[in-house]
Amino acid sequence: MTDKEILFRKKVSNYYIILIGILGWAFILYSIPFVAFSEKPIVLLLLMVLMLLSEYFQIPLFCIRMFSTMTFPILYIMNVYFGIYTAIIVFAIVLIFESFHHKRSLHSTIFNIAQYTLSLVGADWLIRIGMNTYFMEFPYENVLIILAFTALYFLINNVTNDLLFFIRPFPFTKSEWKEKALQEWVIATMSIVLLAFLDIYTDYLPNNVHDFTTILFLSIWIVIAMTLSILTRARIERQRLNGLSILSTELNRINTKDLDDKKSLLADTFNANAFVLLVKDNNAWKLLLKDGQVKSVVEFSDELSLYLDEVSDMTVVTGKDIDQLPCNNIFNKMILSQIFSPLIIDNEKVGMLIVGRVSEIGFSFDEIRSLTVLSNVLASTLRTRALILENEKLLILEERSRIARDIHDGIGQSLAGIVFQMESSLRKKSEYNGDISNQQIEKWIDKLRDSLKELRQSIYSLRTCPVEKHGLKRAIEEKIRNIEAEEKASITFTQRGEPYALSYQVEKVIYDIFQESLQNSVKHSNADKIEVMLKYGREQTMIKIKDDGIGFSLYDKLIKGQTEPHFGILTMSELAHDFGAKLEIDSAEGKGTEIRLGIRHFK
Repeated sequence: MTDKEILFRKKVSNYYIILIGILGWAFILYSIPFVAFSEKPIVLLLLMVLMLLSEYFQIPLFCIRMFSTMTFPILYIMNVYFGIYTAIIVFAIVLIFESFHHKRSLHSTIFNIAQYTLSLVGADWLIRIGMNTYFMEFPYENVLIILAFTALYFLINNVTNDLLFFIRPFPFTKSEWKEKALQEWVIATMSIVLLAFLDIYTDYLPNNVHDFTTILFLSIWIVIAMTLSILTRARIERQRLNGLSILSTELNRINTKDLDDKKSLLADTFNANAFVLLVKDNNAWKLLLKDGQVKSVVEFSDELSLYLDEVSDMTVVTGKDIDQLPCNNIFNKMILSQIFSPLIIDNEKVGMLIVGRVSEIGFSFDEIRSLTVLSNVLASTLRTRALILENEKLLILEERSRIARDIHDGIGQSLAGIVFQMESSLRKKSEYNGDISNQQIEKWIDKLRDSLKELRQSIYSLRTCPVEKHGLKRAIEEKIRNIEAEEKASITFTQRGEPYALSYQVEKVIYDIFQESLQNSVKHSNADKIEVMLKYGREQTMIKIKDDGIGFSLYDKLIKGQTEPHFGILTMSELAHDFGAKLEIDSAEGKGTEIRLGIRHFK
């Protein structure tokens, strides 16, 4: 959905809200002269208190993004006792108080009150028309009225609300609609049961205790609703804290190249419709991660960079203030509230986490506190990421310098010597009219072959290791699939233990030795069955390659390794030794081969 479409649908939804607001508040203003406070003022006051408690202790049902209340039975009783006008005015006052307490926006407050007013007036009007048209007396007539009134009230309320959900540009999926409908159906059913019970039960009681009984059962009802609200909120808070704990642990353990895998976990933990993670690199802001209602291209203007530099504390922006932000070009137009959380470590700002929602309500105190904890973890993760990237740059520079030295001291010197000898021989030939012997030519060819071997070895060392692209496990599986596609050997791969992050250098050593061992098993041992096991232990990481091939004499292999052009057993042993790893090779002619590599954690 483009910004133009979003703005158009927002404009239409605003007109719809205004229309509902005008109709609803017209009924409210019309009702004021007809309010009757004098009749049973104590009962009215108690019902109003119960209604306030019901609206204060909202109950999340089925979906933590949706909240409901058990106010309808109280509203119905108030309508029966005092009439529709008094019920409308009292309910409007209660909703104003509730909206102020929960810090709802003005247009949201106006729409909600108008929507409930129209639902109440519409249900009452239709019931009156039905009673005047189809008047009849029969047992439990009031139960039928309760059933019809409740059904009409919830029908009008949901149609009005769903129409707004359909018009507005904010995401509202079919599954969310089903959850909302189920939630409303449960509340309506429970309300019908309560009201029908009160109507039938009070018929058997004296008139002078009707009011007391009604207030008593409604009080019990509200106590149950309050208990459910508290327990449900505690469960949601526990889930949120548990999600925050998991997210913090994952971020502390994570290989920073895998941050993208944690997007959904972060979004679910904070019920976010959009978020971006920005990193500050060399005084320039860069986008590291994004998800949800974020523009496809995020441009960092000078104004945006300056604003991000100035944000030093947690900042919440909602409503029309968002349009004034230079950050307004990060999220789509449907994001109506944003929170900026600077990532600071050692008094240095290393990044910025910006979370957005389609609601103007903003963020609760608990959510802001959790975001603060997450920001501290993210700041540490980004600092670690910066150190790793800096270390990788140094390693690349060192590797380039080493390759340059090797080429200069090895291949360069060899080729220079061959050129010098050839030039000298050509001069002698021209001066003395002699011939160049075949022996001399063969000597040059041998030296060129040696130089070519060195060049191939240098080129091999420059190739990108698959673990850098895919990670260790996937790189091993890819290699096994490629070998099985080309060879007849059957290869099985198992992984044991809980995987944990390893440095790139360690993963590369494990993969290189695995790759060479697997190639040897297929090409030289003529193995039909090969077993590969990668084990993440408490003290070390181990890989084992075992085959049923012809085996070999380890002594002969080590001697031959001195003249191998590239990556023999001797080189594997030296590579393992450089990392403090333990390389074990068990083999005998006719008995297969087993190679085990173990690298301790502290190495």
